[in-house]
Amino acid sequence: MQMRFERRRARLSLAGVLVVASGAGCAEIAGLQYIGEKETGGGAFSGPGYTCQWAMSFGDADTRLGGIAADRDGTLWLAGGFKGNIEVAGGEELRAGGDSEDVFVAHLARDGNHLWSKRFGNAQNDSRTHVHRATSIALGGAGVYLAGDFTGSLSFGGDCGLPGEPGAEETFLARIDKNDPGGVATCVTRGSGDVDHAAGVAVDDNRVLVLTSLQGGESLGLSSYDGQTLGSPCDAVFPGLTGARFEPFGLRVSAGEAFVFSEFNGRVRLGFPGSQELLPPGGGPAQGTDAFVASFPSAWICGASGDEGAQLRVQHYSPLPGDQHVASVSPHGAGVYVAGSFEGEIDLGGEPGGMPISSDGGKDGFLVSLDEGGGARWAQHVEGGAVRWAQAVDSGAADQVDEVVVAGPFRDRLELGGDVPPLRGEAGGEDFFLARFRGEDGALEWLGGVSGPGEQELQALAVSGTDVFLAGTSSATFKLLNCEVEREEGQLFIAKLSISSRPSR
Repeated sequence: MQMRFERRRARLSLAGVLVVASGAGCAEIAGLQYIGEKETGGGAFSGPGYTCQWAMSFGDADTRLGGIAADRDGTLWLAGGFKGNIEVAGGEELRAGGDSEDVFVAHLARDGNHLWSKRFGNAQNDSRTHVHRATSIALGGAGVYLAGDFTGSLSFGGDCGLPGEPGAEETFLARIDKNDPGGVATCVTRGSGDVDHAAGVAVDDNRVLVLTSLQGGESLGLSSYDGQTLGSPCDAVFPGLTGARFEPFGLRVSAGEAFVFSEFNGRVRLGFPGSQELLPPGGGPAQGTDAFVASFPSAWICGASGDEGAQLRVQHYSPLPGDQHVASVSPHGAGVYVAGSFEGEIDLGGEPGGMPISSDGGKDGFLVSLDEGGGARWAQHVEGGAVRWAQAVDSGAADQVDEVVVAGPFRDRLELGGDVPPLRGEAGGEDFFLARFRGEDGALEWLGGVSGPGEQELQALAVSGTDVFLAGTSSATFKLLNCEVEREEGQLFIAKLSISSRPSR
């Protein structure tokens, strides 16, 4: 996909609701969802709603979720870090070494039953206090790839070794064989001699790419490895200028095109020799926290930036006062979806005067669909919430109508404007919403919220066909559609939702 992020005027297309309905309790009526003890929405939508297939809780306050990934066969992989003991989906108890935080990986069947799980950590399995945690996960044809952070030593069945420049915190990449997950995994480490953080991993045909924050955020690093052996490494760096800080959120790859999304402060330099761009443009630093999406051929990481016709493409959000945050990017056949949040103002057209929107004194969310030339096809302004996840969905229908599922947190009230009734959450607590939009024009197909006693925090979303997997935490037992999610102190939850039925188009 060759995207040219040109500065174009965009158009805003907000969807409406046809019929307003009312109700209470935990029910679903024609795609309308009420969850928890309060009404959280109203309306009849063009698409169907969801049914919860299963939900489970695991871990404790020391368990951290690095990510989830839905496989093509409908199974689910998850990874993170834990201390003490942990059981996932009824599997055998995993025990961290001493006082260390160790890596956990688990594979769940379509029905949520345990297939496999394992702990990885200190090479010597000693009792020292070390950190080993997976921060992201991606799936290839035959491999499961984990990127993460560690201190001390690291083993994935065999010693991973130490980087040439060990520092306060290093990063790792590991490959687990799907067909033999219990065997010795392949692993490599990287370090800049300072504090490094692995922010994303993605599979690109026969290569695997890793995005890292280097030297405490002073630079942004990209690495590429052979997908089978994790050999033949290549590296590239986007440097920050004086006083700059990167906070990268993730990496996506589609058809040989890599997408990097990150927040930054100050001023930064993006790109490769012969194709670079400074942000913000004009010479001054960002007037708050800005964000960007950079797209480029993934082969550039290995020094192929001289390819004829290839170029760095950058969408900058935004040279307006306030804070802009890009939290998720999802490529699709007609371009890319970009989702995030902002305070103050943001220009979804990529420049002042293109398509600015303003928040009403708090944090709002946005979703914008960019075409292959970088122009905004449509956008959604989510008032009162932040959009943290967006994932494209291929409907599988003959007409190839695509959709995008988004999710994020909100407090008290969330609005999409027009005739869409607001979502209402528990007063004073953090709840989360889930929405599905039609990819063609941004029409809202379905909207629902999860609201219950205490706070519900969504931490990950994955989509496989018409199934949606959610993972997060809650401070109290709550209802997720027809599933009751039981909660003990500090536990994570995972749930699988399926579309109830799909109307003909």
